[in-house]
Amino acid sequence: MKTVLKVIERIDYVEALLERWFVLVVGAFVILLVLSQVIFRYALHISMGWYQEILKFAYVWVILIGISYTWRKGQHIHFGALVNKLKHERIKSIILILSPVLMLLFSIFLMWYGIKTVVLRYEMQFETNYLQIPLFIEAMIFPLFGFLLLCSSVLQVIKASSAAHKIFKLNTTAVPK
Repeated sequence: MKTVLKVIERIDYVEALLERWFVLVVGAFVILLVLSQVIFRYALHISMGWYQEILKFAYVWVILIGISYTWRKGQHIHFGALVNKLKHERIKSIILILSPVLMLLFSIFLMWYGIKTVVLRYEMQFETNYLQIPLFIEAMIFPLFGFLLLCSSVLQVIKASSAAHKIFKLNTTAVPK
């Protein structure tokens, strides 16, 4: 079990590294694209319609990959302050297990409906107006995002359940028979 956990943690580390670099590189690209559009529109009086398509793709991808990264690193908004104020360790552990389990279910939902959306857009052959990019490429972020959340949620569920198991084991052994 420990070697499986180490492998999962290593995969999680690599995914986090890739997510971080993706967000940095594509985020910088988004900033440069917006800056160039401002220069072209207001200084040179040239309007580029295609930039909006690229910007929409990049912006959606950066936000969703960034959400996955913050979830993986535990930097998302959560009820940590509320949980820390609880006095009962069992209630704390149940809440700490429930959060990644709910995210796990959400990620499965997102993967399922994301795949359905990609297939539908592929079959309908929708394309963007200027660049003629197939819209199923844009929709591919949803199953990918779901998969990234699934991977990190599985690791968090394993860690939370082992921590909760220790808490429950300590509490049950301390009770006299």
